[in-house]
Amino acid sequence: MLSVIKAGIFVTQAAGNSGPYPKTILSYSPWIVSVAASTHDRTYPNFIFLGDKQKFPGNGITPGTDGEGMYNLILASDGRMRNLSNLDVDDCQDPDHFDIAMVEGKIMICTYSFRFSLGISTIGGLISTAHTLKAAGVVFLISSEMTERQRFIPVAVEFPAITIPSVNDSLAILKYYYTSRERSATGVMIGTGAQAKILGGQQANFSSIPPQVTTFSSRGPDVDSSDMNVADLLKPNIMAPGHLIWAAWSSIGESTSDGLKAQNFAMISGTSMATPHIAGIAALVKQKYPDFSPAAIASAMATTAFVVDSSGKPLLAQHPSNNVTEELGTATPFDFGAGAVNATAALDPGLIFDAGYEDYITFLCSIPGLSNSTIFLATRSKCVPGTNHLPSDLNTPSLTIANLTGSRVAVRTVTNVASKGEIYTASVTEPTNVSIKVEPEVLSIEGGEAKPIALTLTATRSSAIASFGSLLLRGNEGHMVRIPIAVLLKKPVP
Repeated sequence: MLSVIKAGIFVTQAAGNSGPYPKTILSYSPWIVSVAASTHDRTYPNFIFLGDKQKFPGNGITPGTDGEGMYNLILASDGRMRNLSNLDVDDCQDPDHFDIAMVEGKIMICTYSFRFSLGISTIGGLISTAHTLKAAGVVFLISSEMTERQRFIPVAVEFPAITIPSVNDSLAILKYYYTSRERSATGVMIGTGAQAKILGGQQANFSSIPPQVTTFSSRGPDVDSSDMNVADLLKPNIMAPGHLIWAAWSSIGESTSDGLKAQNFAMISGTSMATPHIAGIAALVKQKYPDFSPAAIASAMATTAFVVDSSGKPLLAQHPSNNVTEELGTATPFDFGAGAVNATAALDPGLIFDAGYEDYITFLCSIPGLSNSTIFLATRSKCVPGTNHLPSDLNTPSLTIANLTGSRVAVRTVTNVASKGEIYTASVTEPTNVSIKVEPEVLSIEGGEAKPIALTLTATRSSAIASFGSLLLRGNEGHMVRIPIAVLLKKPVP
């Protein structure tokens, strides 16, 4: 990837799907833009309404049951042939296992089991069974907390169906069914008063809910070795939508989800869904600024990313990496890097933090324990003798210091890519137990000009807990340039 960067090609990579725990990031290098995944405000809500007025949400991009009326419910085990056990039929895979007279015209209740995880049972098989039996629809229940933690992909099918991803909701539906069921003296079901209708989930719903870091999105801090030592480098770099993303799908491709076979489009989740958003925005930036380096493109997106919602409240993370037991908490740069990408703002960044191939070689040469011979074998580039660089000296649109003992000066060089000069005023949000001095506090910079900014960070109190801040450069022409700051171990020097 460093060779690709040398050729002037922008590289972006998924951060990984091992979140929410710290140090789960799977993309390490500073020349690569590592992308975290967020939710977004588009959903495809599906609901089931019960005869007793209860209403439960679920998944499934499907049509609703025909008409406005209710349909009788039938539990799979109640519609089975008498010579079969419940285990043979709960997953609704074989229409020959059922009495069609019992099922026809009713909504079948089927249950998720471990056989779906193993690929023995499939969503496709379930829908096929219900269709063959002329059922009015299918309700797919979750039977245990273990299966509740599965990520159920909302599959698009042309049959009334809904998956209930909550164990409690599934149990409530079963309770309603059991209390309405009638049995003969021999225990055979003779009827049920349980009724329901499926609303359908083919209509998109949009809200004003701001993006959240998804639970699965891998988290920082970045590490510089197999010993998991924290690096002086921020990862992930930026966040983009990665939860339930519609995209083209190969109808002949292999899939771990049976429901996606033979589909031309699919809705799936992952940081691999977030990454193409960044690649696409990078192409738009490159179109406007053909001379931009990969680092300049990355900087344009990072410095214009947003970290607060439309009301000024901080963006949130599902199980933030600094407190994974918390269901929802304030996101940090180790959750989403510079923040949520803003495609429009990235096309007019004002200032950029640029870097090139030789800067990355200098970065490699500054990493403790990485030998010159190893760097040469990998890159055919030599380290310059006598230089005394630190990894945090790389001109990135962020600043991360793993171990701040006393004070450290970090210099960043900004380049004005606007058409005219601008005056920027610097303001700092200091990480806890760290003071920061910025020089100059006011920066006057002409179009095309590059100037340095020095940040002096000083530990004010000992702490091993990561803390976060930011540098904001506010231009008098309207540009806002923000870089995140992260400091882990802090140790003052008397």
